[in-house]
Amino acid sequence: MSTKINTKINNMTTQASQKWNRVLLKDAVTFKTGKLNSNAATKNGKYPFFTCSQEVYKTDTFSFDTECVLLGGNNANAIYPIFYFKGKFDAYQRTYVIESKDNYIRFLYYLLTEKLNELRLQSTGSATKFLTIKILNQLPVELPDYLTQRQIADLLSTYDDLIENNTRRIQILEQTAQAVYKEWFTSLASKKWNVSTLRDVIDSYIGGGWGKEEPDKKYSGHAYVIRGTDIPNASTGNISTCPLRYHTPSNLRTRVLQAGDLVFEVSGGSKGQPVGRSLLITNNLLDQFKQNVICASFCKLIRPDQNKISSFQLYEQILGWYKNGVIEKYQVQSTGISNFRFESFIDEEKVILPPEEIREKFDHLVSPLFDEIYSLGKQNQNLRQTRNLLLPKLITGEIKV
Repeated sequence: MSTKINTKINNMTTQASQKWNRVLLKDAVTFKTGKLNSNAATKNGKYPFFTCSQEVYKTDTFSFDTECVLLGGNNANAIYPIFYFKGKFDAYQRTYVIESKDNYIRFLYYLLTEKLNELRLQSTGSATKFLTIKILNQLPVELPDYLTQRQIADLLSTYDDLIENNTRRIQILEQTAQAVYKEWFTSLASKKWNVSTLRDVIDSYIGGGWGKEEPDKKYSGHAYVIRGTDIPNASTGNISTCPLRYHTPSNLRTRVLQAGDLVFEVSGGSKGQPVGRSLLITNNLLDQFKQNVICASFCKLIRPDQNKISSFQLYEQILGWYKNGVIEKYQVQSTGISNFRFESFIDEEKVILPPEEIREKFDHLVSPLFDEIYSLGKQNQNLRQTRNLLLPKLITGEIKV
């Protein structure tokens, strides 16, 4: 932990909150909502597009230019996304744009983050859970003076700033790995190497599972589940969104992920977020879970034939196909959900097969990059855990700054 954070924490004293005003949320903030449909996302849009997903998409328009908290207003499992943002953006029609009346906005972001569990319990609806404006308006909150709000937010922001810095470093490492791949496998020399269909270099593949939330006699084995929506976070070493669920022993035997596997999304997606995202499984990533891991039923486990192709090479190839639109041509839209013609994909797409010596050199070069990615991801995980331990104590005044 940084000296800056230690200094701030050492200056705190434990003390019951004093001079905190209890008000309703409607008295502290104003509420607006976006106007766009969820399919307004564009793949290479200029502005952030906030929806009721944990992911932030892109769009070509902006309707807001402000500093605010963004809160998703509906979710099947009442897992409402919340973001702090300052600048130009657009929002889905069920996303709340929350601006401060006369309080420090970043404090309100952390306050509402701490209130998410309370809001989940008050959600309405059955198949889909909703946060109505009535629920938000009547939410009681306790607010200290403006200076204290700023001190609390500044301390918590120190953690988030470190996380953001590590995330930028991860992005640079990912770009470096992709650049190395392009240099090695699109060169003139590579044109002389053998070519094979994707199917021929896959040792095995199988759909994932979902299991149950609670164990019973049949669903007795536990394992974390990586969903398509978890892939962006997991690729940076953030596994906090992956749920722990219970599965049948037979499902686990054939689906537990191991180093070198790829997780490939075959269902889901949206207009601006095509299906077909992928994740490379490494020992460092598995070590973070400390338990068995499988992919979800809307994904496939792909196990490359290591005698024919490197997992690193195949992963970078699939990333390239995703970015340049090759994968999108196998997408089939059905009732709002995109599905993927996986069998056609592995039959039709071709991969280059370099000599074994080249394959080993490539692995030796890019493997440390992925080790560093997941090392930084683990640092971020620890920073989030520490921040989340401090959050309720600071927001309630149990710890005084």
